[in-house]
Amino acid sequence: MFDYNRGYASDIEASGIMDIFRLPKFACYFYKSQADIKPEVNEEFYSPFIEIANFYNDPSFTDVKVYSNCDEVELLVNGKSLGRQKPDSDRISTHLKHPPFTFKLLSFEPGEITAKGYVNNEVVTSAARKTPGEADKLKVWVDESGKPLQKGVNDVVFLYAAITDLFPLLFAILCRYRHFPSFQH
Repeated sequence: MFDYNRGYASDIEASGIMDIFRLPKFACYFYKSQADIKPEVNEEFYSPFIEIANFYNDPSFTDVKVYSNCDEVELLVNGKSLGRQKPDSDRISTHLKHPPFTFKLLSFEPGEITAKGYVNNEVVTSAARKTPGEADKLKVWVDESGKPLQKGVNDVVFLYAAITDLFPLLFAILCRYRHFPSFQH
């Protein structure tokens, strides 16, 4: 389910639904969208769900795919509605419980895209994606995994780094990982 380093090759096997750092990829949200809405069974897993499968940072990507278990989805670009639509209906999606929704943008407009999920003509969930601004900061953090570091104890920890903009939106770096030199303290 996770991407991994195969050991015998220098590249990463990228077939998982989460990347090598255990961060969800769009495929993870696709699978989550296949759950029916049954909050009485399990509110966390069976609630209305929506996710935009587009980083909205590349003017050449004018198809916006939305994963949702709702009846209809409305897409807004910078607050302007592009309309509501039913799920995709093609030879691939007809066998899915909850097919994705694909919106075709006429052009790319930096800003914010918002997807609203409707059930019985009522908005039940939403998600938004903003175009990142210029790189502003390097955010660095230690993954303690619920176990704080202890003074005087040798251990190996994961140190994560991300480039953020002013707000701070994380920059999506597709198919390339940044290398930070290792250091000893």
